[in-house]
Amino acid sequence: RLKWELQLAKGDIGGAIGTCYLLMALYPSSSLADVALMQIAKARVEAKQGPEALRILGGLLGLQGNNELKAEAQFMMGSIYEDGVNKRLPKEDRLRAMGQAIDAYKTCADKYPGSPFAGQALGKVIDFHIEAKDYNRCLELLQTVSVDFPDASFLDEMLLKWGMVLAQMQRYNESQEKLQQLINDYPNSAAVSKAQKVLEIV
Repeated sequence: RLKWELQLAKGDIGGAIGTCYLLMALYPSSSLADVALMQIAKARVEAKQGPEALRILGGLLGLQGNNELKAEAQFMMGSIYEDGVNKRLPKEDRLRAMGQAIDAYKTCADKYPGSPFAGQALGKVIDFHIEAKDYNRCLELLQTVSVDFPDASFLDEMLLKWGMVLAQMQRYNESQEKLQQLINDYPNSAAVSKAQKVLEIV
């Protein structure tokens, strides 16, 4: 472990990967292997080497072990795919190109629902459908979130999205209910000021 940490510190990514694979070969049951792969993948992302980071994250997902790291790896894959989409593309082409990212985010939420990354991943999927104006799909996802994650820390953000989607569908009474629920249940949330602005409009 010290060896690959030193190699990473020196910027010797190739050497660190080699040491990591040696660690896995010698100690296949060690929990350090997935930690090593995650650090190396993050170094690849920082170096703008997305395809190599994806390869390493795929290897991490294939290991036995830490589900929290696997959830982070799956979420990172979605982020890498998303970052690779040319933001200057016309909207329709950009949404089409986002398919891989959305699949990765959805897998993160589906496979690791207890992870802190599940909420972020679902938020990304819902934002995608909001941009695509697929509001019915948004409502399906938001209803699923409310059932599957009743005590999650991200429900305030989900209520905000819910209220905004209903407003876009011109279902103003329901929109007001969701936004008011957000304000009542999460008075200290950063989402409250946005909810109040939407309420002024609807």
